[in-house]
Amino acid sequence: MGQFQSTKSSSTQIETKKNVIQNLIDSQQINDIKDLEKMTDLIYQICSQESLDEECENLAKVLTQCKRLQVLQIDISQRSINQNSLKALTESLCHHPFLQELYLFATDSNIQNEGAKHLSIPLSQMNALKKLVLSLNSSQIGQFGAKKLGNALSQKTELTYLHLGLDCNTLDYQGAYAILQSLKDSTKLETLILKMSNYQDDQRIFDCLVQLIELTPQLKCLVLCMSLSLNNLQNFKQAIAKLKKLRILKIFTETGQQSRTIKKQLVSLNKTKYLVTKTIR
Repeated sequence: MGQFQSTKSSSTQIETKKNVIQNLIDSQQINDIKDLEKMTDLIYQICSQESLDEECENLAKVLTQCKRLQVLQIDISQRSINQNSLKALTESLCHHPFLQELYLFATDSNIQNEGAKHLSIPLSQMNALKKLVLSLNSSQIGQFGAKKLGNALSQKTELTYLHLGLDCNTLDYQGAYAILQSLKDSTKLETLILKMSNYQDDQRIFDCLVQLIELTPQLKCLVLCMSLSLNNLQNFKQAIAKLKKLRILKIFTETGQQSRTIKKQLVSLNKTKYLVTKTIR
């Protein structure tokens, strides 16, 4: 079964198996269907694989009627969602172009390239987004899906917070490069968390990352969990040094050698008290 709750009343959890709207009424979150239009914050989590498709359809129907949503969190992690259900869910997100915060947790959920394509459509229409979390680790997303997500992200110029988790997918160089390129107009970012792996040509990815850092001078928090080239670290160091507002810097590398080398290069910065480097594999 899944759980529905408004973040306005986090103590109330609603089991959803058949009719989500009826469950919302039974739990006294709303008095009738008309109250859905008044909801501003909504969290949804799927807890069972058995009712996955049914719950996705119910969620989609509810979302089309929540006209005033500003904050939406959906968790389908570790649930093998089929593409028809995912398409219905993403299509319902098209009803929320004024959403300000979107949190999608879908690690190990079989999103695949087609699912990334479905997701990119409403994402490209959400021009009011300030905070975005896309946790899509281990979701079988390749170059095609990464490029679709990149195209959508390139239009999110008002973002101040971005957590993009694409670790343990098959992005390859072009997919990873497309993601980094797409963020170059997001100059208002204050928090950037990037998790990516399984790509080749670390140097070109690294150079693109340096350019991205140089274009986001407002960064206060930077977290990188990715394979980094050990060449031209001086450019990386210079880019980090220019981030005058930076308060948190965390770098998770793939090998101990990368960690030691990068830490040695950055140790002279005044920001070293904020630096954390460790291996992730």
